[in-house]
Amino acid sequence: MRHWNRKLGRRLVMLAVVFAVLAGGAVPAQAERIPRVMYIGDSWTGFLWAFRTLRDVLPEYGLGRWVEVGARTAVMGSKAFEWLTPARLGVVAEELANNPNVDVVVVTLGGNDFSGGTKNVIPGNMGREVDYYDWYYYNYDTVDRNFNNNWASWKTWYQTGSNAGENFAEKFCPPASGCWDRDLLMNKVKGEIKQLVQYILDLRPDLRVVIVGYDYPARWPKSRMPQNMNGVRLQNEGLFSMELTKFEIAQELASSGYAGRVRFVQNLGMMQHTYGAYKGNERANTPWAGVVNPNIAPGTLPLPGSGDTWQVGGDPDCLAPLDSYIDLDIHLTAPGYEVIARRFLDDCVAEWLNYPKVLSILPDEGKAAQLKFTVTFSHPVTGVDASDFEVFLGADKAMSIVGVTGSGDTYRVTADPGGASGNVLIRVVDNDSIARSDNSVKLGGPGAGNGLFEYNGTYEHADIVRPGDDDFTAAINYLYLNSRAYEDLLFGFSFNPAVFDANGNVFLEGNISSEPYIIPGNGLLDVYEFTLIQWCVQNPGLDLSGRGGINAAEVAAAWRSNITAMQTTLGGDGGLADLILPGLDTILTGYMTLGDPNSTLLPSVLVPMLAELKDQGFPVNIGAFIPTDYTGFAALLGKDGDADKDGWSNEQEYAYFACEGALAYAAAALNPNLKPKTGEGRFEEGGALRVAILSTGALSPAYNSTYQWYRDGVALQDNGRISGSNTRCLNI
Repeated sequence: MRHWNRKLGRRLVMLAVVFAVLAGGAVPAQAERIPRVMYIGDSWTGFLWAFRTLRDVLPEYGLGRWVEVGARTAVMGSKAFEWLTPARLGVVAEELANNPNVDVVVVTLGGNDFSGGTKNVIPGNMGREVDYYDWYYYNYDTVDRNFNNNWASWKTWYQTGSNAGENFAEKFCPPASGCWDRDLLMNKVKGEIKQLVQYILDLRPDLRVVIVGYDYPARWPKSRMPQNMNGVRLQNEGLFSMELTKFEIAQELASSGYAGRVRFVQNLGMMQHTYGAYKGNERANTPWAGVVNPNIAPGTLPLPGSGDTWQVGGDPDCLAPLDSYIDLDIHLTAPGYEVIARRFLDDCVAEWLNYPKVLSILPDEGKAAQLKFTVTFSHPVTGVDASDFEVFLGADKAMSIVGVTGSGDTYRVTADPGGASGNVLIRVVDNDSIARSDNSVKLGGPGAGNGLFEYNGTYEHADIVRPGDDDFTAAINYLYLNSRAYEDLLFGFSFNPAVFDANGNVFLEGNISSEPYIIPGNGLLDVYEFTLIQWCVQNPGLDLSGRGGINAAEVAAAWRSNITAMQTTLGGDGGLADLILPGLDTILTGYMTLGDPNSTLLPSVLVPMLAELKDQGFPVNIGAFIPTDYTGFAALLGKDGDADKDGWSNEQEYAYFACEGALAYAAAALNPNLKPKTGEGRFEEGGALRVAILSTGALSPAYNSTYQWYRDGVALQDNGRISGSNTRCLNI
């Protein structure tokens, strides 16, 4: 829930995927770590995902085999209305389809609308973007006259709901005054969140949604509000007005066909209850006027309400305690988010995750007179029989179940195709006959149909793995997966290792001052260039210095020194920048170790920009970037360098050998006995031929060049004999 400087935010996303604190590298998932929870929303889900909060907390509940996902759906800075665009709804549907075991969705939304503004609020001026602070600023005379004199009445109503029938909107915004009703903002955001939640619930009957509420901010009121206790009151009152609308969403949906499938978890006051509070300006260590002892001990202030009981916890006269926040805004520490996770687990999610469910339906391979499927459940179950399954041939229900055998969590289902052929699928329909063996809880929980499962076959889950310092491929891939949620901000730029190339001349060919932002490359994929460094680190005995070439031990030593310097600049190994951007230190250090001017330019521009995050409220502690702290090898590792001093530049060896992969390129660039061939000469029919564009310097192809090879004026196409017809290197 962060209101970003939009222009700065876009620049940082473009250059560093600063917002991408979400998910990570692709590796085979551990069998016992199955995704059951998906985060959808803003930076509160983003930080829950970044800290991998549920991964740490779920084992406390005996649920350690489940994990969370959110790489494309926990989007920093997102607003409620943005999730109703066809593109975002498509991502939600796609991610849930890609994760058929996910049956719990955690939603946090509304904060950026509240503090950063949204359109289509004020009748007659729908294009105007307004937030809660605008409401105060443009209506302050009315608010000051009523609000500050009647805070006790407001506090009573919001604490207990006992005066819910009173028309406070009119009281605070008399129609004759010409001001706009803040409920226009609250109800607009409410409607958008409700529409998103209902969309999710309608995708599959097994899905449940928990709307997780915010806690009080640590943010001092914005300048459009009083800079005193009244401003803190106003800010907190506005926040729990918005939270009340989310409570209403859950109540309304539960009473309109979604009972048992949606909850709102209140969190206002959780940090004050857990950590204590300061009745005053904690930053300045100044209590409010008349307060003798401003320090309120942990456990003193009330907890927020739960379930169907609306109750504001804590003390709205206070900001949240600074010890619970990573910034001076609204984002919690890792322990703070663990408190929130336990809150929604205790409320409903732990119960939901303990409902038995189908984990997989695997058809037997090969042909047989009868079709057999293995159905695996999350828990040992009983009551499994033929009535629990349907068989489909294409889109039509067909065939019959002729046998169900098994016990515990694994059953074998046999279907008779009756001679028919085609794509046969089975579905678990959940008629409430299946129940857990140990506690008789029904499949999917109370009620029929909510255990439906119809995904046949295997699927892959790429779990997060922090890249090691020397693993360039994993580091780039990490940023690629992270950045997928922000594709609309990247203007076609991608961290996909298959295309990532970002060390061109930013000033001559790029643009980082205005949209569309352009980061040019140098025509060599960065993962290939970095592989030269990685090869030296892994093979320190390689020494070509006698012929003026590379000494791997020197490169390895420089790399270790460089990565230490970069990590120190970025706040230290394990610091916040390392937490939210693991892999960035590896990539930036790679550029500094390559050493050529274009490669070192990007870190020189980017690191100071990252330091601006501190001005946005994030304590990333970016230090001074000092280029002389780094050792580079431009003459040996740069694009125009010659690592093995065989007379062929790294670019030329790349042009010729890169088609065989990064390791093949590194093996050639670091071996004077492996050299490109020009393609001149005669070749036997049926033999192999490789022709590459080996021009360099001023004649080097532009980084964004496209290629097409021709024979006698006819464009060649890749086939069984030809490859690379659209690349720099043609193989026949």
